[in-house]
Amino acid sequence: MLSTEGQSHRALRTLAFSAALALGIIGLLAALAQAEWPTQFPYFQKDRGWYFYHEEREQLTPSPPPAPEPEERPPTLEAPERAEPLGPEDKIRSVSSLPMEGPTLAKYLQELPDTELPGMLPALPAAVIRAWIPVLMDQALTRLDRASVRKYLLVQQESLRRSERFSHIWQEVIWTDGDFDRPDAMPLGGLAQHAYDEERAAREKRDLAALRETVSLLLVVQPACRSCEIAWTILRAWGAMTQFTVRPIATTLMTLADGTAVLPYPLIVESLQVTEYPSLYLLHPRTRTLTRLGTGILTEQEIATRLLRLIPEANPEGAVSHATPVDFPAAPPPTRPAR
Repeated sequence: MLSTEGQSHRALRTLAFSAALALGIIGLLAALAQAEWPTQFPYFQKDRGWYFYHEEREQLTPSPPPAPEPEERPPTLEAPERAEPLGPEDKIRSVSSLPMEGPTLAKYLQELPDTELPGMLPALPAAVIRAWIPVLMDQALTRLDRASVRKYLLVQQESLRRSERFSHIWQEVIWTDGDFDRPDAMPLGGLAQHAYDEERAAREKRDLAALRETVSLLLVVQPACRSCEIAWTILRAWGAMTQFTVRPIATTLMTLADGTAVLPYPLIVESLQVTEYPSLYLLHPRTRTLTRLGTGILTEQEIATRLLRLIPEANPEGAVSHATPVDFPAAPPPTRPAR
């Protein structure tokens, strides 16, 4: 058992501890009572650090947010004055400044964008279009690119459009104007065309009648030649109609499908240097020359037209260059078609 003195000491210590504890609690409560609610409580100030209670933290005044930088605005451009449409004088002046020939024109057309041509072409004079077409064709054939070909086609299309429009207006003027509407005199009239055809046919018939006593035709053929058979059939019918002397010749003796005997004249065929068959020649006995009229199958009208234009009388200047001198050996006299 503790003595009375020990018990008293223990009681004193307990009393002192209780008093100290009570004083601490009272001080804490006083501090809490003075604190603002709730941010001044120590628990809510833990972000201030471990030694916050030893240092007085300066009251920092929050700085105002930085002012936004002014946006850079593009410089204000003054609205251009509205362009007035080009007048006739301005158009004439701009067209007159265009190059018309030489390297300047070639350079200008080469640098001209094809997208600008459609807007330019309707206002261009016909002389400019005529000057541009050959240059653009040369550039298109040289460069062989899409832009060059398109520029040429655009200009050519404009030229054709104007030609077509001119033809329509020309036709309307002829029909609607009494000073020009002369069907009996204008080539446009059907009556004049019919009269011309009749006159040409009568003149050809008259000229052929005057020639049939002085010239004849030779058709150079070869064996197994289908074109030679057709050409001889046409030539024989034409000779019967015009009363012309016609005959086939070859390098060897042969017979055509209709039974006509082909006389051999190898020296003449060789002198003519015939390489394609059939070949038609005009024989002029007076000058003893042969003039080539054509190769292949010719119609009756083609035979008459070429004969009248290539005879020495009709073409004296070209008779020497077109004719080939020949020397016919003795041969049976030509047979004339029955009248």
